[in-house]
Amino acid sequence: MFSPQKSVWLLLLLPLVCLGTDLVGPDFQTVQVPLQQEPVTIPYPGGGIYMSRGIYTSMAGGQYRNEGDPQGLYQWQGELGFFYTSWFSGGVSFKIIDGEPSDSSQQIEDRFFVFGRVHKSWPTVAAYLGGQVGINDLNVSLVQDSGGLNTSLDNLNAGMELDFGLGWKFSRYVSATFGQSFEASFVGQGTDNLDGSVNFRTMPGLALDMLAVAPSLEKNVKACYISLESQFGQLILENKSKDRDFAWILGVSLGL
Repeated sequence: MFSPQKSVWLLLLLPLVCLGTDLVGPDFQTVQVPLQQEPVTIPYPGGGIYMSRGIYTSMAGGQYRNEGDPQGLYQWQGELGFFYTSWFSGGVSFKIIDGEPSDSSQQIEDRFFVFGRVHKSWPTVAAYLGGQVGINDLNVSLVQDSGGLNTSLDNLNAGMELDFGLGWKFSRYVSATFGQSFEASFVGQGTDNLDGSVNFRTMPGLALDMLAVAPSLEKNVKACYISLESQFGQLILENKSKDRDFAWILGVSLGL
């Protein structure tokens, strides 16, 4: 006689029979969940890189020109940063501007500072808001004539900066970068004013992803970018006079 209890057991066992699955036998298979891939890196203005974790470094050089100076100067800058978390990084950086702005003077301006940044990232976009503190050193040598130096002015003091940066990886190979900074320095920018200055700087640029061009580099580095950037500055001296400067730099950045 076919009892209701037997009907219940048949209903419970029917799906297992149809699937041919043995929950306790040796043929039981586990489902492996694929590991999440590491987020892509995104270039930043000034040679920076967004990474979820790791260390990056950059080196760049180019030409600097202050409005009103008959000749341009050389600009060198570099950065070493470490991502403590995916949303916070810190590090050290430098910028050196030197050369002969005129036939009668030589100028060297050094900036060394530490920085901290807070980041927000998306699949193809990353942005940060940060600050910097450090020291600025301006050394200007005036030449009286071809016979030798007449005098030398040296000013060493503190400086600070607030900055914002954005990187957009709009294609596999090329990214766009944009930065805006507010630089406050107690070191002036010329021999007629050594008291202090404020500089509002805008930095648009492009970066080429070398790992997309040469995938074999992935064996050695997490990221490699070659960047070209323009820097437009609006300088306001402490004596209320205004000035403009312009620079372009070519650099390379590595993520480790």
